[in-house]
Amino acid sequence: MATLAAKPASRTRWRYFFPGITSLLLVLSLIAFSDNLVTDVGQPSNRTPRLIIHGLFGLGWSVSLALQAWLVLMRRTARHRTIGALLFLIGAGLVVSTAFLFVTTFRGFSAMSAEVVINRLLLPVFAFCLWQAWRERKRTDFHKRYLLIGSFAMLSPVLSRDFNHLSWPWYPDPEGAAADTAFIIFYFATWSGLIGSLWFYDRTTLGRIHRVTWMGSLAIAVIVVGATVLIPPG
Repeated sequence: MATLAAKPASRTRWRYFFPGITSLLLVLSLIAFSDNLVTDVGQPSNRTPRLIIHGLFGLGWSVSLALQAWLVLMRRTARHRTIGALLFLIGAGLVVSTAFLFVTTFRGFSAMSAEVVINRLLLPVFAFCLWQAWRERKRTDFHKRYLLIGSFAMLSPVLSRDFNHLSWPWYPDPEGAAADTAFIIFYFATWSGLIGSLWFYDRTTLGRIHRVTWMGSLAIAVIVVGATVLIPPG
């Protein structure tokens, strides 16, 4: 009985996890694209329609996801459901705009680096999680994990740009060997840490790892490690 009683208490102590982790993802996204938003608004990408549309969908997703988590915490259920429909429309737009960028920018997988291949292969993971989150919207434990795992699957370009912005004082030469090593450490450690936080949350609040968590994590890991190992750099 003590074990059963501990789980609700753990959930209460960890009630800020989803608002906190989604807010962190929003902050990472804002840092990643801070040049487009603040420091270099005159760059060519800010005048390219397909990039502008994609960027708006990406920003809309990050903002809406964090807002939804905070609305749940504040028990604003009606508002959460209203915005939820918009969130899924934004997610669908993000899928379509990202796929369009892949098609118009790269001519087949042979023209892609390992990082781009990772992004392309993880897009279906995001799309699947989005679809499942909609189907499971009445089962909150599945619903919120699908949304978070799907967001984790879209992190690669965000983390890459975060490193470029955050590491410049220490690695002003992005082509240097030291910067390459630091990037790999930052990229994998940050991504693993974010996903690992969900495992820790599950273990603490459920006493086990939720199947959405471990299956989604496995899909991301297989794609990231597989593409990194099998595709030569360059």
